[in-house]
Amino acid sequence: GFIFMAVVFGALGIFDAQLEDAPAVMLILYGLTFFFSNFGPNSTTFILPAETFPFHLRTTLNGFSAAMGKAGATLGSAGFKSLFHATNMTVTMLVCAAISLVGLAVTVFFVEDRRGKSMKGDDDLTEQFLEQGDEGGAHTAVPTTRS
Repeated sequence: GFIFMAVVFGALGIFDAQLEDAPAVMLILYGLTFFFSNFGPNSTTFILPAETFPFHLRTTLNGFSAAMGKAGATLGSAGFKSLFHATNMTVTMLVCAAISLVGLAVTVFFVEDRRGKSMKGDDDLTEQFLEQGDEGGAHTAVPTTRS
C-alpha cells in the first residue's frame, strides 16, 4: 500500500500542471490514493495489534493503537491543509509521497513478520496467564507470580 501511495502521490505532484487539464484523470489518481491507503496501511491498523502484542495485553494495546491511528489522521489532515495553503499542490503531493515512503520504511524495519507464528503468544507472561486459569479471578489483567 505505501509503495503505491508514494507512486500515485508522486505522480500527482510531478504532473500537477498537466493534470489540471484532465480533471477525470486527476480524480482517478487521487481516488487510488484512498484505495491503496485502505488496502495497506489502514488494514494493518487493526491486524497488526491483534498479531503483535502479548496475549494478556492485546485488547488494551489494540485500543491504544487505534487511538494513535486516529491522532495521526487528525494531525495529517490538519497538516495537509496548512501545507497546501503555505505552498502549492505540487509540493503538498510530493510531501505526501515522502511521508508514504517513511511509512514504508517504518513498516519494513520495525514491524515483525508474524506469518506462520502462533497468535497464542510465546512469552513467559502469556504462558503464566494461560496456566493460571481462573485462580487469579475472572478479572485479573496481569498474571501474578506463584509462591
